[in-house]
Amino acid sequence: MNTEKKDIFGIGDFLTHAMLRGLLVPAMLFVCILLLIYKTPTAVVGQLILSFFHSLKKYSDFGYFLSIFIIIAWYLHINFINKNHDSELTRISNERNRLQELLYPGSTQSSKENKQ
Repeated sequence: MNTEKKDIFGIGDFLTHAMLRGLLVPAMLFVCILLLIYKTPTAVVGQLILSFFHSLKKYSDFGYFLSIFIIIAWYLHINFINKNHDSELTRISNERNRLQELLYPGSTQSSKENKQ
């Protein structure tokens, strides 16, 4: 009996990727906004868009732009942290391997040699 569920829309992959990148909160906010727009009647969506553009002239939606800016900054910061972490992890592992070879010559094997 096959009890494995199929992920038709890739939602599981989307959530896993968002969690690994540290972007689960912005991704969920984006999905909620899309659902709100999808469930709203078409005539009301048009009125909301027009009222949004009118409020831009009065700077009353500055908070929304600030939140979008913060989410973009958050995304860029997460990317910077991931790149920095990966390079530091590579540097530390290379240093560890070099020191192990100095302390115990010939007794340690590299995982790269086993894969070939």
